[in-house]
Amino acid sequence: MSSLIGSSIKRVLHVLGGLDPGGIETWLVHSLRLVDRDRMRWDFAVNAREPGAYESEVRALGSRVFVCGDHRKPWLFTRRLSDVLCRHGPYDAVHSHVARYSGIVLWVARRHRVPIRIAHSHNLLPPGDSEQLARQVYLWIARWLIRRCATQCLAASEAAGTALFGEGMSYSVLRCGIELKHFLGPLDRGGTRRDLEIPGDSLVIGHVGRFEPQKNHEFLLEVAGIAMRREPRVHLLLVGKGRLHSRMERRACELGIRSRVVFAGLRGNVPQLMQDAMDVFVFPSVFEGLGLVVLEAQAAGLPTLISTNVPADAVVIPELVTRISAQASAEEWADAALRRLGEPRPMSPSDALARIATSPFAIERSIVALIEFYGGY
Repeated sequence: MSSLIGSSIKRVLHVLGGLDPGGIETWLVHSLRLVDRDRMRWDFAVNAREPGAYESEVRALGSRVFVCGDHRKPWLFTRRLSDVLCRHGPYDAVHSHVARYSGIVLWVARRHRVPIRIAHSHNLLPPGDSEQLARQVYLWIARWLIRRCATQCLAASEAAGTALFGEGMSYSVLRCGIELKHFLGPLDRGGTRRDLEIPGDSLVIGHVGRFEPQKNHEFLLEVAGIAMRREPRVHLLLVGKGRLHSRMERRACELGIRSRVVFAGLRGNVPQLMQDAMDVFVFPSVFEGLGLVVLEAQAAGLPTLISTNVPADAVVIPELVTRISAQASAEEWADAALRRLGEPRPMSPSDALARIATSPFAIERSIVALIEFYGGY
């Protein structure tokens, strides 16, 4: 490592919760694949003790991964982060992706005289969170620290920026991109469905997301159950993992639809599953900072139903996307899903992919914008 000291390589330390697939993590790993790694070195500091699904690839691409421990123990986290900055720096930038905790991260980075310190907001606050006095105090302290310690503030959307930084702090919206080459592979609808044990003539409602309250899986199961009663060919494909996984499997059993629900777990071939296995994408999130999987669904040419809680920034192809009120009933969502399943698709997958490729969400454009925030190569 000492041979790098004093070189022209830009060194960036990304701070995030872990390296399991999610919107932030996938964007960073896809960006790491494409960035010029001879001119820019990215390392990662994470909270999670267990290695994430992306960790082996991240290491293979030349990055180091440091475990800083539980964010609920700030005294331990700050000590370990300080140790990383002392032993493995110097870094040109610390890029924090951990919402309100970014205040603490960037305070440590400032103490270590890291010149570029970025707070990046990717999500909204959970409903009711701002009503709790302790959370209000935490948000006030976080904003104060970010205001004092951040050299730049970024947000995945206008809504995400307002949620973390408030009205009085300036920030820039950086469009996190998706990698589109994976949507160019040969289609194998029959083979993909056989692998998932889904009948070839099924009408498949799809969803990709962590099994966490934010993603509203229980409501989605109710929607699917209603659609299944009305149309026997409907199946539900759920991609992801999370702490509510077992509970959702039990709920599917209670609704009597378990045999027509596929819990696919974490998958590295989401574009293929969207193109080959899904007929409509349903995303009833309780809140979202952006929703990169909504962009992926559009890139796959999928008719897509999203909650009005998903920022309008995520809609690139309006012909494919139906926005439904977050207060609408499961029956209304099921009606909309069945309606889209019964309609011809408004465009071909190739046309949809071309639309996304010319948008700011193509990952090559996203990387160029990101590197500019680091001061270029």
